[in-house]
Amino acid sequence: MAYINHIISTKNERLTSGFGLRPNPTGAGTEKHYGADYVDAQGLQTKQDVGILAVAGGTVVEYIIGDQVGYTVGISHEGRIFSRYQHMKAGSVKVKVGDKVTKGQQIGIMGTTGRSTGIHLHFAIKTNSTSYSNGTWVDPVPYLTGEKNIEGDNLMSKEYEELKKDFESISNKYKEMEDKLNKWTNSSRIKFNYIDNNMPEWARATVTKMTQNGFLKGDEKGNLQLSEDMLRLFVVMDRAKVFN
Repeated sequence: MAYINHIISTKNERLTSGFGLRPNPTGAGTEKHYGADYVDAQGLQTKQDVGILAVAGGTVVEYIIGDQVGYTVGISHEGRIFSRYQHMKAGSVKVKVGDKVTKGQQIGIMGTTGRSTGIHLHFAIKTNSTSYSNGTWVDPVPYLTGEKNIEGDNLMSKEYEELKKDFESISNKYKEMEDKLNKWTNSSRIKFNYIDNNMPEWARATVTKMTQNGFLKGDEKGNLQLSEDMLRLFVVMDRAKVFN
């Protein structure tokens, strides 16, 4: 068995119908074509079965057993990208819904089902999607030529990588802000802990108010060092509403 090499490049395939508008096979004007049709450039499909390989790792979310698009498999990939393989040979599909597949794993065999002319594979890509029912159909060729990269078992576009960098930048800034907040909070905790443990009861309310309002500040460790005479003076001033 031969395998169509659509995982990394299209050098071993011949594109017979591309993404966008194409002549309607029935002869009635044009129709939308949301994927790309390939045949093996060496014509192997006329001599032997040609296997279809998964473009990237993911989860099988769709398996259609023969209809207008033939035997079809849809796979959801990380990065919210969905790939679809149509017109496979009856009885050749080797996966089922719920299966986990890896990059390069055989999905089925190239066939002639649906409205196709001759043995070929219809390959389609949807972005912002984990299923056939949502997202946006996009030209799959850039994913095959390397303009949009397939890395490991994940199908990632340049846009996804840029978004990932933006998220990391925001996360780093958040971490800096969180560190500053924790430093301030820890300093305040020391300050108020000192008040709780060491302040005379009759001065507690006054000193707490003055500290919270910024009239009093502790040393570099947040500790307050006040004589009892100063405490009595502050309490008298507070009762006179000097600090309100």
